[in-house]
Amino acid sequence: MRTFARTLLAIVFFAAFGLAVFLLVGIKGKETWATLTAVLAVIAAVISAWPALRVLEIQEDSLRPRPTPYFDLTSRYGLLLLRVKNLGNYILYSLLELANCLYVIRVPIDFPSRESI
Repeated sequence: MRTFARTLLAIVFFAAFGLAVFLLVGIKGKETWATLTAVLAVIAAVISAWPALRVLEIQEDSLRPRPTPYFDLTSRYGLLLLRVKNLGNYILYSLLELANCLYVIRVPIDFPSRESI
């Protein structure tokens, strides 16, 4: 979706720029100047939409769950516990996302089997 929006903005920008160049080269009448003003307004809108799209992407990234493993030395005496804290702003529902996060830092994951429960 991100690349589609950026591609669409780029296409609109270059099409408007090409139309502006075409209007400046051709015969200039009252309608030409009105059309050129509208095309320049479209170019200004695309230029202002580009950073707004980046802000939206940053906000979407901050809303995703971000499980971060860390070692806890304070909750139990004499034990080193591996804890996982969600630093994102959204609830982590899937254990698969947690397993992928722990696999990246090379922590072996042993889920309990039914016999051990």
